[in-house]
Amino acid sequence: MTIFRIDSLKDIINQWQVEKKTKEHFLKEFNNYKVEQEDEFRSYFGDFKEAYLDYYIKKVSIEFKNFPEFNYNHLVTHLWIEYKGKVVGEYRLLFSLDGEIYDTNFLMY
Repeated sequence: MTIFRIDSLKDIINQWQVEKKTKEHFLKEFNNYKVEQEDEFRSYFGDFKEAYLDYYIKKVSIEFKNFPEFNYNHLVTHLWIEYKGKVVGEYRLLFSLDGEIYDTNFLMY
């Protein structure tokens, strides 16, 4: 039994501009992180060179939480942060199931 059609999910992801919004929000938070957490930023990136930074969506998931009520549900993008070819963190953007941005999570490894 198929509950979700992949083509339909891809259409929703495109309609909500998930990739564009994830990257835009990541860059905004990353630039804030650079300024607001300067010491921690330097511990991960040293003498930062933007040319060595790469970021991309590694996966998109749907989370159904708060069992058995399932009243905390989201489409989640997982953007990996690479620096000098090494994954150094992850940025997650949570969308409510009506397409609105709900929350973010920025995690450095």
